[in-house]
Amino acid sequence: MPVFNPKAYTSLVSSVFLLLLLGACAAPAPREEASAETPAAQTPEPRSLYCDSFMIYDMCAQDVDGDREVDFLYFDDTKEIFMITEQYQDQTFPGLIRHKCLQILNDGIRNTSTTILNLPDDASRLRRSQLKSRLLAGYAYYLPTINKCMGEEELDDDFGESDFY
Repeated sequence: MPVFNPKAYTSLVSSVFLLLLLGACAAPAPREEASAETPAAQTPEPRSLYCDSFMIYDMCAQDVDGDREVDFLYFDDTKEIFMITEQYQDQTFPGLIRHKCLQILNDGIRNTSTTILNLPDDASRLRRSQLKSRLLAGYAYYLPTINKCMGEEELDDDFGESDFY
């Protein structure tokens, strides 16, 4: 006749209980049915301007027509538009000037800057940092063209070394 072993029984019950708890944690949360009484999700008020520091530059993204998409990017300190959509490339904007190396926004930079423009205020720093990195990586695509436009003399800066000779 088998003898009742309390240690084995406790061990078995504890194992089953632990598996049930872990299973409950892994199960998806129950979904709520949508109903007519459920209030619509609040859409934040559209933002038309977003400025931030990107490395050593303070840059701004602006939506001028209210469609929640960036229409141009400009340097905040000089107020020079350096990237613009084709739609607005021939227009002027009060208080802003065109950079001599103005570029047409490609879809990648426009989409990323639009995402940044429309980020909710409570977006994480990690999310903002990821988007800023993506924006800078997209900007690197334009560097050869911009460097050529700026001219070699401006790129070959000796940081004032000639002042010491």
